[in-house]
Amino acid sequence: MDKSIRKESILFDKLRTRISPIFQKKKEDTVSAEKKQLLSEIEAALSDLRYARSCFADARDPEIIEACIFEIKSAEARYSYLLRKAKLMAAYDKKMSVS
Repeated sequence: MDKSIRKESILFDKLRTRISPIFQKKKEDTVSAEKKQLLSEIEAALSDLRYARSCFADARDPEIIEACIFEIKSAEARYSYLLRKAKLMAAYDKKMSVS
């Protein structure tokens, strides 16, 4: 019985060695997709910020000006959050590549 367990263990190790690159590639693809998604979100947030500032520059009514200020603050907060997220992701990638 000991021999059969050992054979199964050897077979499992061989199988794991062959299969692991498949899962690694999938993980890299997922990370790449996450980076692309984050970049897209950052571009959209920057576009929203530019639009809000443009509206503020054209506003004349006090209520519209106030609404534009809220839009600018909201867009700035989102943009700042996404930049922090990107920096954390870059730091994590750097840490993982050093290990």
